[in-house]
Amino acid sequence: MRKLGLALDGHVSRSVTPELTDRADLVLVMERHHLIELVVDGGCMLSATYTVPELARLASGALRERDEPFPHWLDRISHGRDATTVLGAPEIADPIGQSLRRYLNTARTLSENLETIFDSLSAPRRSP
Repeated sequence: MRKLGLALDGHVSRSVTPELTDRADLVLVMERHHLIELVVDGGCMLSATYTVPELARLASGALRERDEPFPHWLDRISHGRDATTVLGAPEIADPIGQSLRRYLNTARTLSENLETIFDSLSAPRRSP
């Protein structure tokens, strides 16, 4: 990750627990099966749990309005999303155990998707 300018020295992997997700406005995962496990077995709300590329696709071009609360923006861009549509959500394969090249490609894909999400949240808002 240093090749991408990321210092993960202090990072410690940990399991997802209800204590981590109970108060979360948003839970992002890479793969659909993680999303399904968190919603079905982990008690996460479907309305707050997305794969990274799914949220990036929904957020693309959907700027958050001036003073629009985050949960309202999320509801607006996710209109019509349900358990059936989630089964076809785009995903990013976990590169665990793969080559450095695969890790770097995954990191770039994550970065591009997160940039799309952040741009939608932080772009200049329309005037009322």
